[in-house]
Amino acid sequence: MLTQKALRGTHDKLPGEAALFRWLEQTATETAANFGYNEIRTPLLEHTELFAPMGKEQQALCSFFDQEGQHVTLRPANNLGLVRACLEHGLLEGDMLPRKVCSLSVCCRGLPPQAGGARECTQFGAECFGSAHPAAEAELISLAVEFFSAVALTDYHVELSAAGCPICTQAEAKTKTLCGECSTHLAGVEALLAALEIPFVRNPGLEAAGCTRVAFAFVSDIAGMGTLGAGGRRDGVTEVLGGAAIPCAGFAIGLEPVLTQLQAAKSPLPILESCDLFIYSTGETLPLAAQLAAQVRAAGIRVQYDLLGRALPAQTEAAKRLKARYALTLNPKAAQAHLLHLFTGAEEHLPLEDFAEQLTETLLRQSQEELQIFFNT
Repeated sequence: MLTQKALRGTHDKLPGEAALFRWLEQTATETAANFGYNEIRTPLLEHTELFAPMGKEQQALCSFFDQEGQHVTLRPANNLGLVRACLEHGLLEGDMLPRKVCSLSVCCRGLPPQAGGARECTQFGAECFGSAHPAAEAELISLAVEFFSAVALTDYHVELSAAGCPICTQAEAKTKTLCGECSTHLAGVEALLAALEIPFVRNPGLEAAGCTRVAFAFVSDIAGMGTLGAGGRRDGVTEVLGGAAIPCAGFAIGLEPVLTQLQAAKSPLPILESCDLFIYSTGETLPLAAQLAAQVRAAGIRVQYDLLGRALPAQTEAAKRLKARYALTLNPKAAQAHLLHLFTGAEEHLPLEDFAEQLTETLLRQSQEELQIFFNT
């Protein structure tokens, strides 16, 4: 009887789902790199004091005393970790600005989850330091929109809201209006989004905790899905952590809700956990199968062959379970091999001489053709 199970509110990502997360993460960092945002990886464990700016949200932290008596916390989000890392390592000094960084972070909460809630999630985050211009927020929104487009996510909209500043806060009870600078800043973001042809809606009720001047969110249009991510300007956060006053804006997007929406919308998802090639082998051909597999894997092609000494019919069933795209039958006596596309039934005979090179070229060519068809559908 199984004695251990995953904690309530946590989730095991099994091979198929893990492959899709890897695809989302790779797409996120590649998209960010196109905008000049370089990845930073920070520790999962931080000093609890780092998260003091979170206010009431500290109640949900997963915190404890370590063996050295330090009060430490598993990060609940990574924006403050990115700020800390950039300040600690001198990345925000002088002509290094603007500094644009991104991260992929597993984040944790300590309180028992509500029904359907999660104690652990994966966030794609981005921060731009050093620019007080509306272009910073507009670029961040554009980066997020480009990421959504790259993974074929639709059915969402961008919401924008004024977050104000200390001057607005002092005058709010009397005027209920933005100060001149905040009003001009918000108008600047809206003008740039219009120039980028990114539609948005104004939402005065948008949650803007921790933001200044402008807050934004990416909200699903599918009933029950909620918010995919959020961000805004966060001027003052570097000073709270003991650094100089450096303008800052950023966002965080949850990869779990992104994948959930893609699945709910029945968006086409790549079959990433599949095997590219399964090589049939017997006792006689096993050494050759192992040799060819090693050569073809060197080109980045996913290859498997039988490790259980099964009969060929059982190997065929194994290839189907692995969702192999191709099956290869070796015929050393005839100095050739038979390549079969298991999805289409297309066949090809290849000579064993320079076989690995020819096979690699064939598989890569057909893979590129299939990917082109996938992204054009």
